[in-house]
Amino acid sequence: MTSPLAKASHTSDRLANSPLIIPELLRAIFEWLPRGQLTATAQVCALWSAVVLDLIWENVPELRHLISTYSEVTEQWIGDADDDFRTIMTEVLDFRDISLGGRWDVLLSYGRRIRTLAISDETYAPEVVEHLKSRLEGSEGGSSLLPNLRALSFDVDSDGPGLVESLSIIPAGLQTLHVSAKTLDRKSTAHRRLLEHLTTKAPSQLSDMSFIGHGIFFDKVTYGLHSKVVAQCRGTLRTLDVSMFSLTAERLQEIGSIPSLTHLSMIQDRAAEHTDRERLLRAVTRLFPHLHSLGVALIGQETHPWATCISDVMRMLEPCLELRNLRIRCNYWKPLTKEDVRYLGEAWPLMEEFDLDQVDRWTEPNTHFGILQDLARIWSQTLKKLGLPLVSITSIPDPAYVEVKFKKLDTLSVEYCDLEDEQVEAVTDFLTALSPGPLRIKRLCDPHGYIYWNWSRLSNSMETAWKANSDSHA
Repeated sequence: MTSPLAKASHTSDRLANSPLIIPELLRAIFEWLPRGQLTATAQVCALWSAVVLDLIWENVPELRHLISTYSEVTEQWIGDADDDFRTIMTEVLDFRDISLGGRWDVLLSYGRRIRTLAISDETYAPEVVEHLKSRLEGSEGGSSLLPNLRALSFDVDSDGPGLVESLSIIPAGLQTLHVSAKTLDRKSTAHRRLLEHLTTKAPSQLSDMSFIGHGIFFDKVTYGLHSKVVAQCRGTLRTLDVSMFSLTAERLQEIGSIPSLTHLSMIQDRAAEHTDRERLLRAVTRLFPHLHSLGVALIGQETHPWATCISDVMRMLEPCLELRNLRIRCNYWKPLTKEDVRYLGEAWPLMEEFDLDQVDRWTEPNTHFGILQDLARIWSQTLKKLGLPLVSITSIPDPAYVEVKFKKLDTLSVEYCDLEDEQVEAVTDFLTALSPGPLRIKRLCDPHGYIYWNWSRLSNSMETAWKANSDSHA
């Protein structure tokens, strides 16, 4: 009879040769499990527990999930009056009872596992921030609460205690940083404090940086700090979105050249004059010559809207020979012509996304449907997404005369102008002939919420027809 010791030894040998002790394989299997089952799986053994915990804590949607592992967190609503004497309620997070201390080792253990973190609408009592900051400063685990964090996104709407800078959340190895703000009081110092922190704690591997927000005003010092932060990362940056800041050619020059940059999104200073546009775009091509993707809002002073010709913009951007995605917003576009299309094909023959967005909602779009056939001639093999200010009051080309079709086009964005009832069928037939694959129609309502019912009908009709055609060939 086999002894218990021999059985245990045999079991251990089998487990040692089993693929179920390979962490990479276990991770690939556990990624398919629902989150509820992962908790039970973590109880099997120490090895499985470590792999499961890595999965659970890899992506954290809110910082409170981590902080609550240290000590129980409670919520309380605090009211404050704004400039119009309206009461604004804010949820403030605080420790229920920290008198006996917390589980610092547990918090650090989970914090080391976090790779992606989002901080949104989280306001903590100053006592919480100060307590965690003091524990971190006296910790042997290092100066960063999340040493292995690689992607961070957060809002800076609040002017309360800065979690990011106070708790040293940004480690040296951070690769992606997304900062957003919906609104920000002019008296707020949140942005400046964050930028000052980044100038002293700039990540050495940052490749993707974005500052997104609208209608925010900054002083000269804040602009200077932002330029310094971006310039410090110029050796590694690949993607940069600075649509939170209104830019001029001079402000771009402060950032300096970033030859490695391939994706850029930006907004021109609204106070700029018409002649400043060329200087700004010339600076873009000089400082970032290897762009693959460019999104830029060229919105001038609202009292003097500019009518923009795409050929003028192309002439300024032509040195960026590697462009694949081009998205431009302006007050009002002049009609896109056959000559413009020919110029586009010569400058950027491999375009994948092309979008001309018009801000002025009171001026009717003026590009005719027939230009789509011309665009198909130059980008039939590459174009995937297209946005144009198409005019609805025009004759629709006959589908029988479609010579070249889009092979990859999957999205068509239409500009704030509905079709006439009698045009729906003709436009449907023309688009179906021009782009035989599934085509999604976007921007089916205006900024005020008015729905373009005929474009919606057309979109549903094309989707139904495509599905029926696919089923018949299945």
